[in-house]
Amino acid sequence: EILTGDKLPFFIAAATKEEATDFEVIRIPQTKLDAALSAVKTNLPRIQRLKAKQEEPTACETCEYCRQTKVLSGPIWEHDIIFDI
Repeated sequence: EILTGDKLPFFIAAATKEEATDFEVIRIPQTKLDAALSAVKTNLPRIQRLKAKQEEPTACETCEYCRQTKVLSGPIWEHDIIFDI
């Protein structure tokens, strides 16, 4: 961008670690990159507060850490776990 004034296309080259490796080259549109950068800029103050331990994180309840540290607080309803089919 510095040399041409144009943003170059962005690609991700990805491969799985499966025995039969799957691989792909994924092009990410500039609009998605711009939106992601905007989200990072918007969330940066909170991220800095979290890193400084000035604010407690919100559990996502889906990542490995949240599953390992999960504490049951009571039963849930069936509609809490049923997803669109």
